[in-house]
Amino acid sequence: MKSLLCCLALFAGLPVHAAEIVIFGDSWAKPMGPALQWVLDNHGHEDVNVHTTKFWGLAVRLSSAEGLAYITQQLDLHPEANIVTLSVGYNDVHCDLDGSTCHVRWRPGMAGTLSESEILDSIVLDTEKIVDHIASIRPGAKVLLQSYDFMRPLEEMATKGTPPENNTVHLKWADRVAKLAQRKPTLTFVNLHGLMQVTYGFDGIAHTIHDPSEVIPPGDPSLPDPNLPSPYPPFGNDRTHLNRDGLRVLAEAHYQEFYGPLLEDSEPGINGGHSGAWFNPEISGQGQMIDIDPTSQFMFLAWFTFTDAASSNPGQQHWYTAQGNYSGNKAELILHETLGGKFDDPQDVATRPVGTATISFSDCEQGQMVYSIDTDGRAGTTPLIRAIPGSGNVCKEQSSKAAIITEAVDINAGMDGAWYDTNTPGQGFFIDAYTNPDGGDFIFVAWFTYGDDAASGQRWFTAQGDFTGSTAEIDIYETTSGSFNDPQPSATNKVGAMTIDFTDCSNAILAYSLTDESIEGGIAIRRLLIPGAQEMCEELSGAD
Repeated sequence: MKSLLCCLALFAGLPVHAAEIVIFGDSWAKPMGPALQWVLDNHGHEDVNVHTTKFWGLAVRLSSAEGLAYITQQLDLHPEANIVTLSVGYNDVHCDLDGSTCHVRWRPGMAGTLSESEILDSIVLDTEKIVDHIASIRPGAKVLLQSYDFMRPLEEMATKGTPPENNTVHLKWADRVAKLAQRKPTLTFVNLHGLMQVTYGFDGIAHTIHDPSEVIPPGDPSLPDPNLPSPYPPFGNDRTHLNRDGLRVLAEAHYQEFYGPLLEDSEPGINGGHSGAWFNPEISGQGQMIDIDPTSQFMFLAWFTFTDAASSNPGQQHWYTAQGNYSGNKAELILHETLGGKFDDPQDVATRPVGTATISFSDCEQGQMVYSIDTDGRAGTTPLIRAIPGSGNVCKEQSSKAAIITEAVDINAGMDGAWYDTNTPGQGFFIDAYTNPDGGDFIFVAWFTYGDDAASGQRWFTAQGDFTGSTAEIDIYETTSGSFNDPQPSATNKVGAMTIDFTDCSNAILAYSLTDESIEGGIAIRRLLIPGAQEMCEELSGAD
């Protein structure tokens, strides 16, 4: 049963506190409201109210201008709602895109203007439009895309597709939606197809020609079986929608996989697993690198951006840093600007405070930064999303050990954070490493520095790629033509290569080559002196 209910999104289970859940969608959405409320009440969440909205049917309808305006209206009516449930997309599999004719589209010999793949892709695009709209008007809200179950066909539906034909398409839809959820940090999809088969089994009665003639008990290892329909008992008279008991089974599964972890009583808090690369998806080519030491509750931030369009030198690379202690879920930091340096050179620099940055996280995958640059009156809020999907998996797995490692260690997520060369103060690197047990270990490096001429302006590079063992051989990129905190398109080009060899959890040798400028060299880098910063690295590399 556990494998059936696996969550297919990159969802981190840190809690949010919701006063209301809003459900949008098709004919499955309205009856789900009372079932979900019943489940929430049974789990002690009587203070959480479920609000169901009017029937919209197909995803293409809810993603229309009128549908999106309705979503805005309803969320404005429920300002405390930070969980949204979508019941859309599934009916699109059975209906024409304009909703004029409902039928199983994929039965053999059926002609159509679009291929099966094209129609499924269009459904996902409509769904993505809805998810993006919710994120734009309710930043930080969690969205569940409700999965249903295999259909329970009536006898007269025999000519509109057999269970194997229908279920195959339902699973193709689920596969596409799961991939959408992997790209959308606010979206969770839980695949529950076959849940009723597992829960109820089959009674051996031929309710229609599609039912198995033998008894299959609940939880039988052969279930779920996409060659079979859903069983008879949990469906209502129309055999298209679940009855009350079936809906409660579905709602309970959603609670276990999605609502429950979000509604736990513990407060979310910053921890060492929040270290790494973050960015605003709406503003490509810019971002933040964060290093956190949970022992001393200390945070260091580097913000890679550009000069403002209204400045005397618009569109130039620019970066800020901030550091200080945090408490609970919030870090209130002083924002600094460092100028006057020279590329990979110990020339003196000047650092001055220019404003403030307040960092907070809603979970391990997303947060926000509220900034104020007092020197020129700029202020605003930018969302923070993980730059490497899945790298938040270590967010709750912090180490308290402090062994010392003095030999080369394999790269691991404990190396995430700020590194620098003691000979060139005012410059440095941020590292975000993601070790994937299924293959594809990945590392991202941001390098904040200066131009190669004396008294030149700020400059920054990024580098990324796969790594093996203790060494990363990756390409260096430069991003130009952007504008401060603005979605103006930027240009990213490969400009060289970098090799990093980690000698232990606190030291590494970095060799670089900037091809176009014929500049190359080597830098001995070490961790920024944040107390306890290496402890997680030592734990993950197996120190005693």
